[in-house]
Amino acid sequence: MGNLSTEAVFGLPKLVIIGLILLIVFVGIFTSPLAFGLALAVLVMLFFFLTLIQSTFNGIYVAAVYRYAAEGEAGAFFRQEVVEGAFRAK
Repeated sequence: MGNLSTEAVFGLPKLVIIGLILLIVFVGIFTSPLAFGLALAVLVMLFFFLTLIQSTFNGIYVAAVYRYAAEGEAGAFFRQEVVEGAFRAK
């Protein structure tokens, strides 16, 4: 559930960035090489920055789930119900 939540939040902006990268590549054929390179570099860095932030949030969530499994409490930053949703009964 945690991966789904972070992907839902970061997925749409990442798709928009990928679309802009494709647009820049397509239009870049007709523009100056400097503007093309600069726009492409900025969008690629933004994409990797969003991926880094998403990975960080996911790591924090996984740590809270582990803490809940080991100690029975999720910590100060997560509600108990949020972390309990990571487990299913067999």
